[in-house]
Amino acid sequence: MAFAFFKGRPNISIFHSPSVSASSEALQLLRAAVSQPYPPGAKHPLEFNLEVIDSKLPTRDQISTIQGYLGSNAGLGAFLSSSADSNSPAAVHKAATDSLDKVKWPIVVNWDDGDASIGSVQGVKDMLKKLSDKRDGTGGEKKGWF
Repeated sequence: MAFAFFKGRPNISIFHSPSVSASSEALQLLRAAVSQPYPPGAKHPLEFNLEVIDSKLPTRDQISTIQGYLGSNAGLGAFLSSSADSNSPAAVHKAATDSLDKVKWPIVVNWDDGDASIGSVQGVKDMLKKLSDKRDGTGGEKKGWF
C-alpha cells in the first residue's frame, strides 16, 4: 500500500476591522494577491484560500495557536494595543472582547504554514513573499528526502 499526501492550497484567515486602515490595506493586498499576478510582474496570482472574518476575534484556542506561530519572542500582549492582562489566551480574549479597540488589527494567519502577522501590513507582505518564494521555488526550502 502506498501513501501520498496531497497538500492543497494554504488556508489564510484575516481577522479584519474595516475601521482600521492597516486592516483594510492588508485585506486589499490579500485579495489582490489571489486575483492578480503577485508580485506585480509575476505570471500568476498566488493560490490560497482566503477567509475574511469581520470584526470578530480569534477564539481562545486560535489565539494560543497563533501565539505559537509568532514564536517565543512574542507574548500574548502582541494581540493588544494596551497593557491589559495578557497572561493567558483566555485573558487576552476577554480583554479584547470587552473592548475591540484594544485589538491590533489585522490578525492574519496562514494556518497551513504556521505563519502569522498581527497589526502589521509589512507582516502580511512578508507572508505573501514567503508564499511567492515557495511557489517559484526560491524560498530556500530543501527538496527531497535529505
